[in-house]
Amino acid sequence: MVRCLLLVVLLLVPALATAQDSGPVAPDYPALYQRLNPSIVKVHADGGTGSGFLVSRSGLIATNHHVVRNSRYLAVQLADGRKVTARPVLLDPRFDVAILRVNRAVVAQLEPLELLADGDAASVTAGIEVLAFGSPLSQTFMMTRGIISKVEPDALLGDFLIQPGNSGGPLVDRHGRVVGINTFGEGRTSGAVRVARLADDLAGPEV
Repeated sequence: MVRCLLLVVLLLVPALATAQDSGPVAPDYPALYQRLNPSIVKVHADGGTGSGFLVSRSGLIATNHHVVRNSRYLAVQLADGRKVTARPVLLDPRFDVAILRVNRAVVAQLEPLELLADGDAASVTAGIEVLAFGSPLSQTFMMTRGIISKVEPDALLGDFLIQPGNSGGPLVDRHGRVVGINTFGEGRTSGAVRVARLADDLAGPEV
């Protein structure tokens, strides 16, 4: 009996070591895209186009202030092709955040994206992998991958690809939680507003 138990232990130890050495399981990127993309929009404004994402079932959509500023016409295009009018409910030029509203019936079947909770902010560090969603240039509803290179109090910098049209789209972690709003790209460095700034605006009396 003792010999049998010893044999089982000897067989299990290498297997456990292999499992521990294998590290975390890689994200399922196709599944993340399929789950998140329906709640991401292309924003149409007087000055051009940008991106945005659903943050509440009441029809609130987050984007960048510079995408919609001074615009008399605003509309959002959903991943399924529907295009509906939108109106601004909050403009925050200091942190380049804007919140739009569309008819709640339009987004009734969509799931708002999960914002990273304040308690998990410490998980956003240099070196973590992130995914940037948006509609850059003449393309629509694209996803690119990169890493965070530097964390600042109000911004995240990294090599995730941001081009004209990406502004306002979500920057998400490997679990699909929004960690920032894509804001600019300069050479090989891109930047995003940290999601805490958006959370503060959503908690304000204007919204």
